[in-house]
Amino acid sequence: MSICNRNRFMTGVRFLFRVTLRRLDLAAEIYHLREPQKIAQVMSPDETRPPAGCPSSLKARVALSLSYGGGRDS
Repeated sequence: MSICNRNRFMTGVRFLFRVTLRRLDLAAEIYHLREPQKIAQVMSPDETRPPAGCPSSLKARVALSLSYGGGRDS
């Protein structure tokens, strides 16, 4: 069972104990697991070297560098 599914299941169990059965002592013992943080993938120096078809003009290289550097982390 994935962490997300387990947390969803535990939310339902906690609701059952707190609202339906009114057992606050048991509901307090239910906890959620944290999902591990994903580490951003970093490119190696070989991957960042310009390919053979790289634009030779300064304007095009600056535009490509800015678009790559301004990307979002996922």
